[in-house]
Amino acid sequence: MNFDFREFFLKAIPYIVSFCGGVLLFLLSKGSVKSPDVMDLMTNISASLLSIPVVFLLYDYTNYRISKKLQKTLTETTNEKLDVLLLSLILLFRQILNIRKKLTFASLNKMSGLSISYIERNIKVGAIHLNTLHKYHDYLEELIYRSAKSGILSAEQLQSLSELAREILRMENEYKFSKDKRNFAKHISEVIKMVSDWLDSDASVAIRFQKLLGTAGDKNEAETEKYEIK
Repeated sequence: MNFDFREFFLKAIPYIVSFCGGVLLFLLSKGSVKSPDVMDLMTNISASLLSIPVVFLLYDYTNYRISKKLQKTLTETTNEKLDVLLLSLILLFRQILNIRKKLTFASLNKMSGLSISYIERNIKVGAIHLNTLHKYHDYLEELIYRSAKSGILSAEQLQSLSELAREILRMENEYKFSKDKRNFAKHISEVIKMVSDWLDSDASVAIRFQKLLGTAGDKNEAETEKYEIK
C-alpha cells in the first residue's frame, strides 16, 4: 500500500488546528485572564481541544487495524475460492478429455502443452459439462466483481481473470451454438494455458495450488466421476 502524503496532510489538518488552538488558548488565557473561574473554563476548553486529536487518532488507528485484518481475511478467502475454482476447471477438462492419471503440478504443466489436434480427438462433451462450465464462468465473474469492488486483487490480476472468464464464455458459446470441436479444442487449450500462466505469475499462488493438490489427493479423480458423458 503506497503512502499518500497529500491525503495524510489533508486528513491531519483538523487535528493540527485543534492541537494548536488548544495550546494557543491556554497560553493566551494564562497571561491575561485574572479570574480563577474563567481561567478554569479556558483550561478545560484547552484540554478538550488538545484531547480531540488524540481521540480521533486512536479511532483512526483502531479502524485501520480492523480494516487491515478484514482485508487480509477477504484476500485469503478470495484466493482460496480462486484456487478451488481453477482446480475444478482443470478437473472438468480432464474429464472431457478422459485423462485418468493423477493430477499433480507437473501433469498440469504438461496439460498446457497438449496439442489442439490431441484435444480435438479426445473431446467428449456432455450437457452436464456445459452446465458446469457455465456455473464456473458465473462464479468467476462474481469473484472478479467482488475483488474489483473491494480492491483485493491488483489491476493485472483482475485483467488476467477477466480474460480467462471471457475465454470460458467464448468456449461455452462456441460449442453450444456451432458444435465445432476444433474451435472448442482451441479454447480448452487457451484456458489451460491461462490457468498455467496464472499459477506461474506468483510463487505464492503456485505454493497454495500445490498444497491444494496435495490435500485433495486421490479425491481429484473421484470428483470427475460426477460428470456424465453423452
